[in-house]
Amino acid sequence: MDIELPIDIALLALILLFGGYAAVIAAVVAHQRQHPRPAAVGLATLGLVPASFFVAIALVHVNYFAMVAFVALAVGTACYRVLRPDLGRRARGVAIGAALVTTTASLLVSYLAPMAFVATASTYLLVRRRITPRIALMATGTAFAGMLVVAGAVFYVGVSTM
Repeated sequence: MDIELPIDIALLALILLFGGYAAVIAAVVAHQRQHPRPAAVGLATLGLVPASFFVAIALVHVNYFAMVAFVALAVGTACYRVLRPDLGRRARGVAIGAALVTTTASLLVSYLAPMAFVATASTYLLVRRRITPRIALMATGTAFAGMLVVAGAVFYVGVSTM
């Protein structure tokens, strides 16, 4: 009996890997902040990040623009929540910019752009404890741009070899 999945197994593995990465970072950061239950924070992240991708995949089967709107909302909200402790009110503008860039990139490279955002936001949470938030934001912003370029190249290679 063959089981047919609605998504490619490689995409499923990638989503779960990114969710795991974000969960580990969330648990480490929660521990550093002396959260009473860092493991619970990690487990919540492990559920939330893949669930967001699965919602986006479900939405793309209904309406492509619904998926794009969901990506914009999810990225904007996540970015605001990550940056608010460091930037205060300025986090809103950065979150809107990140949502616009990620959403625009997701029009071209589909799910790879939000994955690049998840990796960048998680890494920002980790490195901002060691360096100033401004330098951390510049470094992870540059890394995000690089990941989007790599995502475009990966997507191009994948489409050209079909």
